Amino acid sequence: MARFSRKARGRRTAVAVLVVPMLVLLGPAGVAAANDPGADGRDPYQYPSTGNSCAKNASIVASGSVFGGSGRKLGTGYLWYSWTCGTNWSEVRTSVSAGGSSGWLYTDAVTGPPFEQQIYQWDGNFPVGARSWSDMVYAPTTCASGSVGIGLANLGDSGMATLQDPTC
Repeated sequence: MARFSRKARGRRTAVAVLVVPMLVLLGPAGVAAANDPGADGRDPYQYPSTGNSCAKNASIVASGSVFGGSGRKLGTGYLWYSWTCGTNWSEVRTSVSAGGSSGWLYTDAVTGPPFEQQIYQWDGNFPVGARSWSDMVYAPTTCASGSVGIGLANLGDSGMATLQDPTC
């Protein structure tokens, strides 16, 4: 067991006293609190255009499988939070293809109050692993949720999943 003189213990206490308030100010990720209202309604992978997009410092806060009416897994949905921008968006990734036929990928992100919703739907043929995402909703201190969906015309199958931030 290591032993410390009173002087050494005092220094450790001082460091601990300084570190704890910094964690409170900076948050769990060690970055300044997010505050970029300009990100609202923007693409998380394109904004800001400085090359440091909102998606670069983001975490998945909820996920869920998308099952079709047939019970077949069609893909997975994700609700993201950007620590840099204070925004949420939803994303869907397919585990099936549209099979040379048409299909659709749906995403939305919702926050409130006050209520705001960003919706995006992509229509066309897509391969396994295709992904689509909504624009962002600015929600640094507000709960957010999202919905994702996949539709396959060739199989006559579709499904939706709702994603809720578990901290709400």
